[in-house]
Amino acid sequence: MKYLWILGLLVSSGYNGMAQMKAPADWVRYEEVLGVKNNQRHYDYDVSVVRASCPTNVLWPGEQPSYTLQVVNRLNEPIVATGSIELIPYGTRGLPGDIWLPEMVRQGEVATVPVKVNIPAGGYINIEHLPSIPARFGGYALVMDLGRYGRRMITSLVRTFAANPQRLQYPKQSLDDMGADFLQRIGVQAIRMGVDYTPTTAPDYTQKMKELDAKIKEYQSKNITVLLMFGAGTAPLPLGMPRSFLDSNRVMKKTKQDFVWAPGSDADFQLFVNRLCVQYGWPRGPVTAVSLWNEPWEGASISGWQSDILRYREIYTVMAQAVLDARKKGADVLVGGGDSNSNAWDKLFADGKMTFLPVFDFCSIHYQGIETPALYPEWVNRQSPRGRVKIWDTESWVGNTDDRIGLTVATNRASGYDRSMGIYAGYMYTGGRGSEHFTQKVRTPEGTKEITRIPDTWSQAAALGAVQHLVGERNFNRLLFTNGLPWIMVFDGQNNPDDGTAVVSGDIGEAFGPERVLFRDVRGLPEMADKEQIRAALAAGSANADSLQQAQQQYRPLSGGRMLLPAASYLRLYDFYGNQLFAENGYLIIPLNSQGYYLRTDGSKGAFTKLLAALKTARIEGYEPVEIIAKDMTARISQSPVMRLQLTNILNRPVKGRLAVALQGLRVSVPDTVVLAPHETRTIPVQITGGVAAANNTYPLSVHFDAGTDGMATHYEDMHVNVISRLSIHVDGKLDDWQQALPQTVSSKGAATVSVTEAAWYPFKNFDTNANGYANGYFAYDDQYFYFAAKVADSTPHPGTYRFAQRPDDEFFYPDTSYVLDMQQSLVIKENSVPATDAGALQLPNGDGRIMHYWESGDNTNSFGLDLHLPKATQVALYLPSLRVSSARLEVYDNATGKNLFRRTLTNLWGGAWEVLRLEGDVRIVLHSNAWWYTAKLAALMFDQPSSDSIFVKEDFDTRGNWKGAYGAWGHHIVGTTPRLPAGVTVTPAFKEIKQPLIWPAGVRHYTYQKNPVTPDNSGLGYSYDNVLLAFNVIPEGKDGMLSHPPGTMPRFTGYKCTDYEYAFNPVAAQYGGGTEMWRLLVPGLNRKHFFPRQPKSEKEGPVTNSKLVVRREGNTVITECAIPWSEIPDVKAAMDKGERIKLSFRVNDNGAPGSCMELAKERSVSKLNARAFHPDWKVHWANEVEFGVEK
Repeated sequence: MKYLWILGLLVSSGYNGMAQMKAPADWVRYEEVLGVKNNQRHYDYDVSVVRASCPTNVLWPGEQPSYTLQVVNRLNEPIVATGSIELIPYGTRGLPGDIWLPEMVRQGEVATVPVKVNIPAGGYINIEHLPSIPARFGGYALVMDLGRYGRRMITSLVRTFAANPQRLQYPKQSLDDMGADFLQRIGVQAIRMGVDYTPTTAPDYTQKMKELDAKIKEYQSKNITVLLMFGAGTAPLPLGMPRSFLDSNRVMKKTKQDFVWAPGSDADFQLFVNRLCVQYGWPRGPVTAVSLWNEPWEGASISGWQSDILRYREIYTVMAQAVLDARKKGADVLVGGGDSNSNAWDKLFADGKMTFLPVFDFCSIHYQGIETPALYPEWVNRQSPRGRVKIWDTESWVGNTDDRIGLTVATNRASGYDRSMGIYAGYMYTGGRGSEHFTQKVRTPEGTKEITRIPDTWSQAAALGAVQHLVGERNFNRLLFTNGLPWIMVFDGQNNPDDGTAVVSGDIGEAFGPERVLFRDVRGLPEMADKEQIRAALAAGSANADSLQQAQQQYRPLSGGRMLLPAASYLRLYDFYGNQLFAENGYLIIPLNSQGYYLRTDGSKGAFTKLLAALKTARIEGYEPVEIIAKDMTARISQSPVMRLQLTNILNRPVKGRLAVALQGLRVSVPDTVVLAPHETRTIPVQITGGVAAANNTYPLSVHFDAGTDGMATHYEDMHVNVISRLSIHVDGKLDDWQQALPQTVSSKGAATVSVTEAAWYPFKNFDTNANGYANGYFAYDDQYFYFAAKVADSTPHPGTYRFAQRPDDEFFYPDTSYVLDMQQSLVIKENSVPATDAGALQLPNGDGRIMHYWESGDNTNSFGLDLHLPKATQVALYLPSLRVSSARLEVYDNATGKNLFRRTLTNLWGGAWEVLRLEGDVRIVLHSNAWWYTAKLAALMFDQPSSDSIFVKEDFDTRGNWKGAYGAWGHHIVGTTPRLPAGVTVTPAFKEIKQPLIWPAGVRHYTYQKNPVTPDNSGLGYSYDNVLLAFNVIPEGKDGMLSHPPGTMPRFTGYKCTDYEYAFNPVAAQYGGGTEMWRLLVPGLNRKHFFPRQPKSEKEGPVTNSKLVVRREGNTVITECAIPWSEIPDVKAAMDKGERIKLSFRVNDNGAPGSCMELAKERSVSKLNARAFHPDWKVHWANEVEFGVEK
């Protein structure tokens, strides 16, 4: 029990995991649209809703709300004013490249109702307000304006379709545990509910089950099904507390912790799960599925999983057995989880066996977008009474704006999802999630009392209501155009073929990543024209070259396009709220942009078939008319090779255009005119007729296809000659034998890239954005080997990594004895800094610049201190910058006696706070943070003549970094600068460690990670090192162990398998034996995995022992050279023997630039972003589609 205080701190403090999400008040243009000011230290009055006729703030057609508003006077004088309550129609839209930050926009005219108030000083009044909400679907904000007393936000509400949910076992749309009333009002019938494991013998078990019973029954009463996601609770833990990572001295750090209970509780956990499934399982109750933990990644994860794979399998096994036993008693409950297909395979199928497949009914996924897991034949073809493995999205909060949610849901369904989510609860509703219960204090004649807060419901909820009404439970049928644009997703009608919906979007790249989608290089005609002008300006030597280059490379969502559909009485067009859009000049005009629009019919017989036929012939405008994909030459220039130019008419009508092709330094011959049928793909041979081979093997290409009134398409790309040379190589790391081979260059090209998946799965990690690097690769072969060499510019030497065949896996897990510091009593200080970007940064003592350095607590404690020697009474002003500090505690002690002299809790630092004290003698100043995930910070001490006799002088939020003239007349100590202290004054960092040993219990496997894992693919979880990966793509899609695409779509619509063989070339550190190791990451018959410590082994994994590999450094150049025997890559050899072109790629990983993507296929037109090109799955990779010829 002596560590209970630590457990209490960790549990009660929760986790600030919502840092990526933005509160509505932080949305772009929130203040402008509503006319309010956020985060003011003082408001003249407060206004709140104390009663609402519709407590969810979700209105259905025909309903009008009524509110009781309470206005509280915060002044010491009466407020007498004539003002108004405004009804502001608004919405939100997404910003390109940002899934978390909505922009608020006005959606119509503001309606105003006058209001008069007469409120005594410190008093309150209640006002009855009956706004008239228009019939239009969307969001509406109520704002009070009392003239000189300011404007205050009252509430937000939405109008959407009426929901009429029928009881369903597996609804297609899910949200978080947001309360039954709200979910029922917007028509959502499935939730993921987190349930902490409470041992059945715990004193509070009965009370916890009573609370859970009430909650589950409330959902059942609204026909809302429940997925129970089990996680940390109150079961006994090893060491008696959660376990964080350890430092090199085996002391716990302030990191995520492992909340996984000891194995001795597993049998009781099985009983716990079984009871819930028997009592609440379908059809008796609403529980249709169970899963284990939220995001249980290897190493650190966001929700308290930090255990080894074996521990997951142990707990999953007893959970599955609990479900199987419950099924014998009539409960129809699924079991599954994983939260990504990568994690599911790593946790349950890493040994290549399907042992867990009978009890893996669904795969839960997070933030995978169109990198769908619906392509695994083992899952799709599973023979089970519950059918194939279902794909359920349980947390992909990416469609967080009105204009994105419908398109996100529709595209996810098209990608093979059986259940979608798509939006974070807090962007729709401030009623709280899970166990959150928000209250507010209100005034009454009897005094102040606390009531449940009436939530704000934001405009995104109206858009989701439209999704549920217009798509809802309809099954995805197909993409109407499988070789052209726009994206038209067809959903079948429910029990009526004419109840179908077509979702139309011009550009899904804005929502799912512009480089992940097919036709990614087809841009809007206005963008193409603008960028042609930019290109011309750059060619002319513009003085604004840097900004022009940036504009040239910037992705722009499609805008200005349109689809013209002849109007007909049976057609209905709706915006993303479900508002009907009407014909103009005889046409329904469907905007082709990054938003989704709904097309339906009046339900008359045959109407939906007619709608689809009309869409097939509707006029499409605004796109470049053809997609241009350029494929490298696969023979040397001296052999007059052909460069293949693949043209696809993305329009649904024939196009004819003049074709102009130029390859710098070469003469070419191409047809002058090309005619393409609707949606036709044709390869145009570009014959090289002359020119000189470039030493760098790079030939800038420009293509123009001028289709007259149908517009122009352009394409620019560096082309290469791709050949695998026939050479016999002596593998010695010297490259003397490679003189006849042609170089293939990869580079980071400046911008670091972190995928949405990686950012979402590891939001608590600071990503490295140091992206630079350059490398040349070379390819050759002879009768015995395939040869590869890479020459990499690398200025950051790394000693190497493990020999993974002998990796000491146990060293990644907790030792017999570890230690924990008392995080409130231990004092450890360190210095840190951030850029000085605003007035919160301190003025430099000399000159006009600013600085933002500060002290904070060390990695193992929440507290730090300073010892001050002050010979006489001195005013000491402490500057606490507002740098992600939720709250802090300031204390002062007498150093001689240890007596506490002063204590103050700081709950809001605003833009930076000065805490001004009067101190004397030998004192210790201590600052504590109140949770582990942030630190209190101190940036300066200022010394002045005392102005008060009390210790606490004042708190100053106004001066911020502008201290000159306000403080420091006697002296100063600004962190990061040379101190100027008053005579006799000293400032010394305090150091105190109160360390307790922790003994791992005997007989229990040490299953908690003490540090992040290091893997042979260089995943970067533990540390990044220098290595090179090589990948081959030779087996046709659909025959390579995965399906090529989900039903109703086409190959490469989603992520797909594009690598059959993959190898890591690793330098081994001296401490692990030195030398090198070639690790087999993927071959046919080896299931995809990430080779974590203690992961069950697969039959074909391990090092390639009959290979040759040398890694050698020369100054800032690292040379990797290897030979792979043909017996290792038989399918590559067979393809070469048949005279086929070989698709291959390589990736360079640089420890100095772990955020960069250095791959051969990067940004090539034949490729797109594709997670399965290389390991690990969560990094940015480009599809392995670059082809090579084989020289004889």
